[in-house]
Amino acid sequence: MYLQCLRGWNWDRPEIAEQALALFGSGSSFAEISGMTGLNFRTIARLAAENQETVEAWRLEATRKAKEVAGMLLERIYDKAADPEAESSLKHLTIAYGIVTDKSRVLQGEPAAITEQRSGLDVSKAKAAIEQAQKRIRAEAISV
Repeated sequence: MYLQCLRGWNWDRPEIAEQALALFGSGSSFAEISGMTGLNFRTIARLAAENQETVEAWRLEATRKAKEVAGMLLERIYDKAADPEAESSLKHLTIAYGIVTDKSRVLQGEPAAITEQRSGLDVSKAKAAIEQAQKRIRAEAISV
């Protein structure tokens, strides 16, 4: 891939610039990029500024792909929710959905979600809580 930043620069290793831009486009922070490539913050900022259109295109494509994956995971979650024996796989699918959704939000410039895993929660308790909430809503609803 041809990069604008390489035109006026005397780079010994242009693959580092490509790696930095790919990392930036995937939502990595300046500190992460610096740690992985050895570039300083000023260089990373210059690369990002001079290749803003390329980085934005990468982010949009990655966000689109993340949303597709999240949609597929959500469909699988709905399919597994009816099966009482699929509790562990449902948990894994839900975690994967959360990760993919969070990554797509980060790529759009939103802050990352902070999640906490609590022990003692399972699918049957979640279903019971949902059913209880639905009953409460129905009881409070006004008949039309």
